[in-house]
Amino acid sequence: MECVEAFIQCAATKTSQPPRVVSKAKAHAFLSVMPVLVTSVGIGAKNGYWNFEHDCMANVVDFLRQFAVVAQD
Repeated sequence: MECVEAFIQCAATKTSQPPRVVSKAKAHAFLSVMPVLVTSVGIGAKNGYWNFEHDCMANVVDFLRQFAVVAQD
C-alpha cells in the first residue's frame, strides 16, 4: 500500500485531473499489480487479493455480514 499511496499522491500532483474518488483509485492501483489483472474489487475479493482477516477490514466485514443476514431472511 505504500507504493499505492505514493502513486496516488504523484498522480494527484502531476496530472491535469487528479482522481475524483481517491479510495477507488487506490483500489484499482492495488489491483493493477496483482498476478491476474481484474477490474472489479469484487472479483479481486474472490481471487483473495484482500485480507479480510486484517483489523483494518473489520468495518467492511461487518457491513458485508449485514447483507448476508438480510439475504437469508
